[in-house]
Amino acid sequence: MKKLASTAIVVSLLSLIGMAASVAQPMMGPGWGGGPGMMGRGGPGMMWQGRGYCGGGAGTMAAWRLERIERLVRLTPEQRPAFEKLRTAMQAASDNAGTACAAEFPRTAPERLEFMEKRMAAMLTNMSEVRTAFQSFYDTLTNEQKVRIDQSWPGRGWRYN
Repeated sequence: MKKLASTAIVVSLLSLIGMAASVAQPMMGPGWGGGPGMMGRGGPGMMWQGRGYCGGGAGTMAAWRLERIERLVRLTPEQRPAFEKLRTAMQAASDNAGTACAAEFPRTAPERLEFMEKRMAAMLTNMSEVRTAFQSFYDTLTNEQKVRIDQSWPGRGWRYN
């Protein structure tokens, strides 16, 4: 039984080390992949092939999502201030995205892991601020509007709504 437990621990540790090494590999070089996105015309496919957060795509994605929300919900004048606060939070998150991005991609594996950790922390902070603003906006919606929003998110045919 001890041998089985020891083997399981060793296999788990080796797997973890292997995953960390693969995550620390450099991103795809220039010229890799198809057009501007798997869904064409810079669509949201595959995180825009790595350009989404650090490549300036965050602002485009935020504008796209806000336009869709506005079209789906058909805002009332009373809901407009909360929606504008959401727009401001999403714009601030988009602007802040660049602060977590290196001017030059780190060359060593430890530097890449540190870079990814900082980028993830910035993404988490930005998401928390956007989520708070979105919750305030969502609370102003009628039940019918909430259903429209809820059914438009990924997993419910969001590309076609």
